[in-house]
Amino acid sequence: MRILRAVIGLLIAVPLVLAGFTISERAFGQSAVGTEISARGTATVVSCTSDGFIDGFVVGSNEVCELAVEWDDGRTGTATSEHSRFVQGEVDVPAVERQVVVSKGNTEPSVYPADDEPSAVGAYASLVGLCLLAAIVLLVAFRAPAKSREPGQRG
Repeated sequence: MRILRAVIGLLIAVPLVLAGFTISERAFGQSAVGTEISARGTATVVSCTSDGFIDGFVVGSNEVCELAVEWDDGRTGTATSEHSRFVQGEVDVPAVERQVVVSKGNTEPSVYPADDEPSAVGAYASLVGLCLLAAIVLLVAFRAPAKSREPGQRG
């Protein structure tokens, strides 16, 4: 019975932790928190696709949009926006380019809607909250069962 409880606890806790990483990145833009805006412009959403994936600690469906961008400095071109908050068919959406950290010391440009400000509070609160919930599930799953008293014993 203890093994079954432990397995069920792990089957619940692991997805909770992965959900914490997913939500902190997708909903709150954790990787863009604290990055400076390197360019401003307008974007037109050319197409969006949704792919299922497992990437590091992030699990779920990945929305990728292809954008035609006209930057305020006169440059034009295309860009890809992963974990996109753009919507298929949007035209002339104010956009910003941020240099997002992809690994220690390496950055790459990423395009976001201009009104999509990354939230450190939301990102870390969702991550910590779901990790704490997973810890509680594991504590319950792995706790020792209470010893039952035999009849006639006093406590």
